[in-house]
Amino acid sequence: MKKFTYILFSALVAFALVGCEQHELSFAPSEDAENMAEFQIIYVEPLAVNANNAIDSVFVNGVLVGGSTGAGQLAVNGTYPYGPSTATGTFFTTTPGLTNIKFYRKGNEVYNTDVDLKVGKQEVFVYKLTERPIVLDNLYPYKYNPERATVQTFNTDSVARIRFYNFAFSGNANTPYSGKIQYQWCHDKSVGATGRGGADGNWHNIGEPVGFGEATTYEIIQVWKETFNSQGQEQLWFRGIDEAGNVVIANDYWTTLIGVSIKHIYRGVKGGSPSAGITLSGALR
Repeated sequence: MKKFTYILFSALVAFALVGCEQHELSFAPSEDAENMAEFQIIYVEPLAVNANNAIDSVFVNGVLVGGSTGAGQLAVNGTYPYGPSTATGTFFTTTPGLTNIKFYRKGNEVYNTDVDLKVGKQEVFVYKLTERPIVLDNLYPYKYNPERATVQTFNTDSVARIRFYNFAFSGNANTPYSGKIQYQWCHDKSVGATGRGGADGNWHNIGEPVGFGEATTYEIIQVWKETFNSQGQEQLWFRGIDEAGNVVIANDYWTTLIGVSIKHIYRGVKGGSPSAGITLSGALR
C-alpha cells in the first residue's frame, strides 16, 4: 500500500483509519512534496446540489480522508480537500503512479477507480461515476500581478487571472457537450459614458476554445477598482460562445478581486436539468 500524506494549511482535522491494514496518514509530510504527486478531487457529475447526491465518504489508497469522520461531505460541484471557509488551496499528497479513489454514498460504494498521477499538482475531475476521471495539470505556481493594490497604487487598475473549464453536458446528463466553447469577459454589459461595454462587441477571449474535459490556461484580465479606497475589485461580465459565434453562456457576472487566480468551471446540463452554470473555485486568494 502506498504511503499517503494529506497537506492541510488550516486547522488539523482528525481522520479515522479503516481496514485490516494500518495506513500512514499525517498532516506534515515526512518527504519533500517536490517529488510527490499532489492532487485535488473535483466532483462535477450533472446532479442536483443536495445532501442526497453528496459523496458521504472519500477513500484514497484505502484511507478514509473525508466524510463520516466529520471532515464534511464532497458536495456536487465541490472540490476536496478544502481549507477554511471552503477555500481550495489544499492538496492530497501521495507517491506518483497509480492511486486508488473510492466514493461511498449512504454506506454503498458508488465509485472505485485507479488514476495515474504524476509529480506536481493536478486536478482529478470526476464527471460520471461510471467513467474514469479526467486529470488536468493544476498549472502551479499561480502567477499574479506583483503590483497588488497598495497605498501607492490604490488609484490604478490591476489584474486577476482566470482559467475556464468545460465539463458541461448537453440535453441530458449522459451526453457531453459536443462542441468547443470560447470563454470571454468584459468590464460591463452596458455601453455608457465610461466606455465599458460588451453589447458593442467589446469582449476579450480567455484562452482558446475548449471542448468537454478541457481547460484553458490561466489568462490575465484587467480589474478596474470600483471603490476608490479599497483592496480593489470589480464586477466583471462573462460569456461563452460556440464555434459559430452563438452565445451558449450568457448573463454571467462575478465580482473579481485584484491579484486572484480563479477557476470558472462550467458544469451541469445545457438545455436540461440540472441547468448548466459556472462554479467558481479559488486557486489563490
